Amino acid sequence: MFDNRLLALLNHMIQMPHLDIWKLSVFLNQSVKSLESDIHELNDTLEKLGFLKIAIKDGEYQVPESLIIQKIEIQAKLKNSQIFLQEDERQHLIYLYTFIRKENISNYHYQELLQVSKNTTLSDINKLRTKCSQYNIYLKYTRSNGYYLEGEELDKRRMAAYCISSILQTAIGPWALNYIAKSWNEELKLDQLQKMIENLAGELQIKLVEDRLRDVVGLIYFIYLRQKRVKSSFTQEEKEVLQNSSMNQISSKILSQFFHLPYSEDEVGFITRLLLGIAEGNTSLYKDEKFYQLTEDIINTMEQVAMIEFEDKEALRESLYMHVVPTFYRLLFGMKLENSMVNQIKREHKELFVFVKQALVPLQKMLKMEEIPDEEIAYFTIHFGGQFKREIKKTKTYHAIVICPNGISSSLILISELKQLFPQIHWLGEHSVNELKNLSEESYDMIFSTVYIRTDKKLYIVKPIMNQTTKNYLLQNVMNDFKLTGLSTFNVQDLMKIIKKHAILIDEEKLYKDLSKRIITQHEQERDELPMLEDLITEDMIQFSSAEGLSWESAIKLSSRPLIKKKYIEESYTDAIIDSIREHGAYIDLGQGIAIPHARPETGVNQLGMTFLKLDRSVCLLDEPNHAVDMIITLAAIDNKSHLKALSQLTKILSDGDRLKALKAAKTKQEVLTIIKEKQEVN
Repeated sequence: MFDNRLLALLNHMIQMPHLDIWKLSVFLNQSVKSLESDIHELNDTLEKLGFLKIAIKDGEYQVPESLIIQKIEIQAKLKNSQIFLQEDERQHLIYLYTFIRKENISNYHYQELLQVSKNTTLSDINKLRTKCSQYNIYLKYTRSNGYYLEGEELDKRRMAAYCISSILQTAIGPWALNYIAKSWNEELKLDQLQKMIENLAGELQIKLVEDRLRDVVGLIYFIYLRQKRVKSSFTQEEKEVLQNSSMNQISSKILSQFFHLPYSEDEVGFITRLLLGIAEGNTSLYKDEKFYQLTEDIINTMEQVAMIEFEDKEALRESLYMHVVPTFYRLLFGMKLENSMVNQIKREHKELFVFVKQALVPLQKMLKMEEIPDEEIAYFTIHFGGQFKREIKKTKTYHAIVICPNGISSSLILISELKQLFPQIHWLGEHSVNELKNLSEESYDMIFSTVYIRTDKKLYIVKPIMNQTTKNYLLQNVMNDFKLTGLSTFNVQDLMKIIKKHAILIDEEKLYKDLSKRIITQHEQERDELPMLEDLITEDMIQFSSAEGLSWESAIKLSSRPLIKKKYIEESYTDAIIDSIREHGAYIDLGQGIAIPHARPETGVNQLGMTFLKLDRSVCLLDEPNHAVDMIITLAAIDNKSHLKALSQLTKILSDGDRLKALKAAKTKQEVLTIIKEKQEVN
């Protein structure tokens, strides 16, 4: 039996016919040693079937031209009986097979479809039923009707969208969808439909996310094959949103010109919302005051909760707007965003994730949702994270472009990762494969892409989020190719050679990973080594005051005194805080009698610091009684990032009723320190 893993590898290598093996390993997130073993196994199979083998020489592979031409023939020879499908893949195929069923289905049909035993099929059906229940769908069976789906049509389509998206993420995706269609004597014309949508969108100057368009095209086609019409579930407001969208024209033509079906407001509306969910907002082509204001509210909220101020707010507004628009429509119509990197983003950007979640409250309120899904928050987290990069001195300037068909969200993640790895490089932004053709080759020196591209320029195949080993491979090769300076690192390959000369290696692969992790962790260490709250609010930064008749200005100056004494700030910083409050209002008031005075770093901050002042008698900011505070925590931030961990920990203490009560009741410095440290131990 031919392992589906090897079929996927074959398809990847045909798509990227000539490449370094290490670059392919980066793309597949697989070790070089393991990949080489798979290639040898694949070559053995190709040889047995009478095809030419893939050539390997000097760490590179070359797929014969004849093998590329014979791709369909190879798949036909293997046949479905020789292809081993993973458990999840079998369940997705069962669902889609049932979704477009033309007659009653029995267990025997599923067995023939998947070429597996009865027991395996029954096991798959039971597990699929569990998945269906998450969408409020039931896979039922009766002797008279066979297997069928029960539930709301919209829910069935959402489940179909999930299955199609999951299948298309594998190398056998198009083959698998066509296999299901042919099982019912139907033919998919996915390429033709996608081309039509791309042309119509181009005419209207609308840009769609390339990779996600494939998912939408697949779903639209399977809905057509299903021949079940959706019933309207739109409010009048939602109908107006859809009808006023340029996408409505595209949806109408898909229905009438491609499928030759009569006009249906509900079906056109459904297709429109699918397309809006993968549209890239463009401030010059798609202007909506509602989204402008929403974007502005999100940025302002982020500045408030994270105690930061973005310098180039206009550029941030421009880029964030392009992400807000499709996000709004995805959430408005309940389209779940699959983000396999959410856990890694939450882990690696823990503090920032919390602040971004708070910053998205305006979006949450507009949509009247209980909460924004973590998958969406994760993409916004990377977006904001990219704004926190430090200014650096550059020597020789190289220019690079990023090709990422997965859309703005994934490209933001990728660009953020690459900017951290290569601060010396000038990044020209993200482009589609088609846009690359219109760029002058003189404008860039290298390409970082998530897909293979034929080019004479240096090409680096990358993933949006890379592990330590992958970062090391990439860093070493880019540095070697362009002689980049300014990064202090070792060549892991050279170290391995030296170690092999003088030692017997028990686990070579693990050693390589450990060395990579140790060497290429500069930015991760920076994140992990961000000061904690107890590092900033130390005993000499805590004060208590029982002074009477203290003005709010005097209270802020008193709170800042320890920072001035240690020369963490200049007196000008305190003056800037007071001037800013007079100009912008009591923005430092968090409620519950708590204030966090802060201003921009350039107004007099020398070193990151934070103080704690507890007043026996409240002071009123701007002399307004509704802004009375008795606990002042002054923050002196040196940038938009270094204070985030400490601020996140402080926020958790202040949002915990019991700990806040204890903090306000504290009478000694030791009591304050105990509460701070106790909270961190819980975390």
